[in-house]
Amino acid sequence: MTLFPRGDADFFSLWGKAGKYYQVTTTTTGGVDTRVRVFDPTGAIVAENDDYTPGNPASRATFMAPGEGWFAVAVDSRAPTDWGCRKYSVTVIDVSPPTPTPTATPGTPPTPTRPATPTPPPTAIPGEAMYDAYEPNAEFGTAANIGVGQTLNLNFNPYPAGSSGVDNDFFRLYVKAGDHLRIETASLAEGLDTNLILYRGDSLAPLLGNDDCQPGERRSCLEWSPDYTGLAYLLAGPVGTIPEAVAAGSRAYTLVVSNLAGQALTPEAAGSQAITAAYGQPLPWAVTPVPPTPAGLLGGTPDWPGGASPATPTAVVGVRTYSLTPPTPTPLPRQGVTVQLTIYYDENDNRGPDPNEGIAGLSIRALDSVSNQAIAQTFTDAYGHATLAVAAAGEVRLSVPYLGYNQAIQPPGKQLFVRLSPMRLPSLIP
Repeated sequence: MTLFPRGDADFFSLWGKAGKYYQVTTTTTGGVDTRVRVFDPTGAIVAENDDYTPGNPASRATFMAPGEGWFAVAVDSRAPTDWGCRKYSVTVIDVSPPTPTPTATPGTPPTPTRPATPTPPPTAIPGEAMYDAYEPNAEFGTAANIGVGQTLNLNFNPYPAGSSGVDNDFFRLYVKAGDHLRIETASLAEGLDTNLILYRGDSLAPLLGNDDCQPGERRSCLEWSPDYTGLAYLLAGPVGTIPEAVAAGSRAYTLVVSNLAGQALTPEAAGSQAITAAYGQPLPWAVTPVPPTPAGLLGGTPDWPGGASPATPTAVVGVRTYSLTPPTPTPLPRQGVTVQLTIYYDENDNRGPDPNEGIAGLSIRALDSVSNQAIAQTFTDAYGHATLAVAAAGEVRLSVPYLGYNQAIQPPGKQLFVRLSPMRLPSLIP
């Protein structure tokens, strides 16, 4: 296959089984610099890769199918180069860990038979190196949902599988005023050290942080009584060096969120009253601690300086309202995209469209590149021309189903020519 003309994209369909791991790989001997993207049946991207090893233009994306259905695989190039007739190939293999063979029931041993020549299986990614079920959640925008009372089994294996870098786990939590929440990490793999940071949902301002529940302990603990009802965000990250994924669960941990309303603050959570550094580095913001309430105002007679007490203030009743509706994300601005397309059969092989070479009646569609939904359709006229003008929040995919032609179009649009090469028949037919 080729990525010609410049900007061409090839789309393929893959039927995925829930819970199975798949690996999409491109290879090329012509130096074509490819990019691979995988979309789930809803159109959401689940894996992407450009160069999977330094200096190698090929791509490899590994993903787990969250459900059964058709997945779309897109291959294109981010390099601003006309690849001409240089070719590439794409393969997809199942890299799911093998199912353990059940132990045979004791009894009469079967008659031995000559084993067939084994076929070497494809190289599989070890289960201990695979990311957890809540990935990708490496930033606020992709935070996974977690509820009060839940315990999640997680790990710090990076997403996508096989990539390098530090894995950060972000979660979104719905809280209520009056709760007394305890958030902690537990069941840490040997050598693993965690850190927790809690953020307000409306401003993403940091609220609390903790590295170690107690001195010498590597678990992290937070206790918090929210003063509002709404969303909060939680970051769980590793501190220092991360154990190598050489054994099952070598980067595993659990995250526990519980409500201790009515119970006292535990001593080991005292470290959560000041923001601590994430990953052992200083935080990139200034944190102003909230001044504590004088103990005398909580009950008994306060000890005022000099023995004098101020005048009794007038009692004021305050009413605070809370919105239970999560904030609505700001939609991306829509832009105009205009595509002019000419499809022609180059009968005289002059590599240019002539007035009598247009192909009429071909269906032309514009698809949303995220949802894969059709947003406009038209047909070529007698000269093989067609024009589509749409409004979209980003990239649009142009499709000619009859020819299997697909092309990614960026705003404000472009002009395209699709040439069908002439067929050369023999001069003499036997």
